[in-house]
Amino acid sequence: MNFIRRALLYCRRQKLRSLLLFLTITCLAAFVLTGIAIQKATIDNAENLRTEVGGIVRLEADVENGPRTTQEGENGAIHSYVGDFVAEKLVNAIKKIEGVVGINAQNEQGFWGSGINFDYIPGQFSMGEMPVPNTAVLNSENSDPFQSGKFTLEEGRHITEEDKHVIILSEEVAKRNQLKVGDKIQLYNMDIDGEVTLELIGIYSGAGGTGGDAMIASQIPENAGFVDFTTMRENFGREIEGYPSIDILVNDPARIEAVRDEVENLPEMKGKTLKTRIINEEYEAISNPLESIQKSVGMVVTAIAAVGIAILGLLLFLWTKNRKQEVGILLAVGKSKADIIGQLLAENFVVAALAFTASYFLTGLIADKVCAILAGRTGVDADTINVGVTIGQTVSVCGIGFLVVGLCGAIASYTVIRLKPKDILTKID
Repeated sequence: MNFIRRALLYCRRQKLRSLLLFLTITCLAAFVLTGIAIQKATIDNAENLRTEVGGIVRLEADVENGPRTTQEGENGAIHSYVGDFVAEKLVNAIKKIEGVVGINAQNEQGFWGSGINFDYIPGQFSMGEMPVPNTAVLNSENSDPFQSGKFTLEEGRHITEEDKHVIILSEEVAKRNQLKVGDKIQLYNMDIDGEVTLELIGIYSGAGGTGGDAMIASQIPENAGFVDFTTMRENFGREIEGYPSIDILVNDPARIEAVRDEVENLPEMKGKTLKTRIINEEYEAISNPLESIQKSVGMVVTAIAAVGIAILGLLLFLWTKNRKQEVGILLAVGKSKADIIGQLLAENFVVAALAFTASYFLTGLIADKVCAILAGRTGVDADTINVGVTIGQTVSVCGIGFLVVGLCGAIASYTVIRLKPKDILTKID
């Protein structure tokens, strides 16, 4: 193993050459490792978002293109949709589709009522107890105001599919009437011209101060409540079969189109005047910048790797070419070609090993900063991306790096070692 000792002595004597090779490999490896770490972090972040954000396929009555009836009224013709609604049988079939994690339906003005044993916040123009709208929901937790974070449940629980004759009110209305979870409230419903008793199961916050100078009680956001669909159907004024629309909650936005296709191809959908549309804006708004970072990093890593390998190969070729005399003398004194190639490769591998070790620590220092710069340019919150360098990533980069250094060194060595000692020495000026 004399060639290893000679390689170590050569690296020690040629400090400038060793330093230049060390810096070249360190920077190349650090930037490539940084790019890989950022790509992995953005992919993991996107996968987490897919499960956290999810997606929605909305199935609704095709009011625009479905069948209608026309009746003449005092103020002109009245057009009414008489097509299909989303039946319970269809809902049960949709629940069995892979990737569907829940079903929600909401009708924003599904139930109107005025207080009997309590009162709503009055508007500037008040004529006794005026009715206010309540949103009918299958699952209030999955309704738009709660999903968006606009409303927060402060007390009690959410409305579920099994609930009947329940209501959720704002904390402003609850405090005004000293209501608490579990209380029974009575409302007058004009559609049935009768009294409706509901149990208060939840109190939410988030509507306070948004009403402004509302003229009537129904325009005050704090008065808005949430009721179950049974309450809406029993007090709607006419019989309703099914839901005007439902939101199909999908756990993975990447499968949202596949889920939509399965819904449209269900036997229960055949001949129905229903339509589907994808609601995926929240996920796309977050994932598109992450994909932009992935593509940008991928292009930069490829460019850095290509340029770096070219520079590394050129340096090794020039340095090895300038050592013809040394190689010729070693061949002349009886050293084998394998021994000489071993020395030349060992010189590069020793420096590369130190460089790859340094690149690991350098990547740890710059990865977060580089990610923050890229995230800032794409509008992504850098704090949501956890960039970390793993042992697996480091081993992969080092393994490929040693292979590149070995190939470049071997090719450069061959250009000299293939000559005979006499040819080498006689060509030296």
